[in-house]
Amino acid sequence: MPALTRNRLLDTLNEGRPALGMMVSFVRTPAIVRMVARAGFDFVNIDMEHSSLSWETIHDMVELARATGITPIVRPYNYNGLTADRILDLGAMGLMIFDVRSRELVDDIRSYLQYPPAGIRGTTTHGAPTDYETADPDSMREHINQNTALVIQIESREAVEDIDALLQGGGVDIVEVGRNDLSSAYGVPHQTRHPTVLKAIDTVIEAAQRHGCHPGTVVFDEEDARDMIGRGIRSLSFSSDRSMLNRGMRSGVSMLRSVIDELS
Repeated sequence: MPALTRNRLLDTLNEGRPALGMMVSFVRTPAIVRMVARAGFDFVNIDMEHSSLSWETIHDMVELARATGITPIVRPYNYNGLTADRILDLGAMGLMIFDVRSRELVDDIRSYLQYPPAGIRGTTTHGAPTDYETADPDSMREHINQNTALVIQIESREAVEDIDALLQGGGVDIVEVGRNDLSSAYGVPHQTRHPTVLKAIDTVIEAAQRHGCHPGTVVFDEEDARDMIGRGIRSLSFSSDRSMLNRGMRSGVSMLRSVIDELS
């Protein structure tokens, strides 16, 4: 069987090394994914929950991610199996599911990700998930099953308190702590380093380690990254395209005004 695309995100984590990625939700040109790859990231999270990205743009981004050697993970805008199936048919190598609060949802999503008999994923032939190959279908389906990741986001007090029940039974590859939503759930909006939020993060990390999952979150700067890695975070997303553009533009303007003031 020809070599098929491997999930670089899962391979990196399973080899015991931290994996690096970022979120794309604002820039519509697929070239942003090529820039993410050239910067040296291992994966890209492509957001449909909080974005205006079209299906065609999602497809182009996923194709470019696979072609440039990074892993495309897509966050759907709902929990629907038909939505999941369509995203996977475009070549996504995993789904990031927002605000997970029940084991039933975990089991449902896992079934959408896997071909029968492990799940109920629809048959894919001669498309992006198979790298347009026509080799042995059973071998290709097994390969795709093994290289499709389930990422669940923990964004509520309920999920933190029930984390062991959510992870019991396996099937989750990465447990992503949604720190902004979690801070709101604990009554401290946007205070992602509040002691209560950090305690919740530690609870999730410890549970992930007990159940053989990889804990992940978004990090915002060097100090934050050092702390999160020290706590046990292994899947590290650095900011987002929108935040990076915002910071870069503000920094540039600040620098230019400083120079102008100095020379005036």
